Amino acid sequence: MSGEKRKYGLAITVFLICMSTFAFSCTNDHSLNTRKYSPFDFLHLSRTQTEANYSENEMLTYNFIRNQMSSPSGGVYTNYLDSQFNAEKSTGHETLSESTGLIMLYALQAKNKVLFDEQFKLCVQSLLHPTYLVRWRIRDGYTNISEASATIDDLRIIRALIIADTLWGDEKYTELSSRMSEDMLTYNIYKKSLANYYNKDFDETGQFIDLSYIDIGTMTMMVSENRRWVKIMDKGLKIVQNGMISDAFPLYYKTYDLSTDSYIEAETINIIDSLTTMLHLSEIGVLEQHTVDWLYKQIIEAGHLYSEYGIDGVPITTNESTAAYALVARIAKTTGDMQLYGLAIDRMLQFQVLDSTSVIYGSFGNKLTLEVFSYDNLQALLAY
Repeated sequence: MSGEKRKYGLAITVFLICMSTFAFSCTNDHSLNTRKYSPFDFLHLSRTQTEANYSENEMLTYNFIRNQMSSPSGGVYTNYLDSQFNAEKSTGHETLSESTGLIMLYALQAKNKVLFDEQFKLCVQSLLHPTYLVRWRIRDGYTNISEASATIDDLRIIRALIIADTLWGDEKYTELSSRMSEDMLTYNIYKKSLANYYNKDFDETGQFIDLSYIDIGTMTMMVSENRRWVKIMDKGLKIVQNGMISDAFPLYYKTYDLSTDSYIEAETINIIDSLTTMLHLSEIGVLEQHTVDWLYKQIIEAGHLYSEYGIDGVPITTNESTAAYALVARIAKTTGDMQLYGLAIDRMLQFQVLDSTSVIYGSFGNKLTLEVFSYDNLQALLAY
């Protein structure tokens, strides 16, 4: 093991002993160039310090995913209920690159190398296409149902691979992450910015970038492999930080049009998109406090965090989701805000099926319709 890896290994050990939460700062000109980041900075291995113990809830969710919602190769199904194949959108027993990246991150959190290597094998054998980007969806029995990537998923998998090498000292992980990183630079950049996707079938790079796709923390780790990521990272951070809707409604626009250098002002704001953007900002210590205050206000005063809001900040649905509260909990873990963490987890657990006679016992789903989505359950695992 190299001296650099030994240094990271020691850092992880100290992190586990101290159970610390790290926050980071950046300069006012949106630049992270002067900061030095290592993989362990973004590895939250320790359990959150709260009086409550959620290990039983966690195990119930994990067992449901592994026993009831996974393919023979270990891919996590999009939905517990199967459905007819749809060429246009993911349904039923398909596996998404999104799910693969999330469960890889959970394997790191749980220090489960067997689980991680299973997902690594699935990624190499089924998800990768020749560009070393990742197909966003696969399905057993259907070959190459999509040749398009999703940038957020590629970055999530790259993050997991870099951290895995740091944690377990196996260079096969960073060999793959380096190839993926290089091919993102080749195929996934438009006007010197990350774009949403690359479609191999049409040799097409997107001209838009969702703010939630701009994972600055992962890019800071990729800089050590290729300095070209510095300018892409800094441009991405500028896009995100300038993308707050307003001080009164401190969430974020969903999409930035790279061809016109402008935000797309949609009429509705999806809470998952904004929370993912907030999570990425919290990891580098630049999440605005009044955004956190807004989350408190919704959960404490309104009593709910709704799935969609109008551009004026007024909720336009009464729907809620497990994943939204899980993401708030992850933000709180990252910033060390245990009060917010407790509020979010308590709301999240209200969606868990704890009726042992139900076929979806242990999952976060709808007991009546039996709809159980991978994203909700994997985000819940990462929230514990």
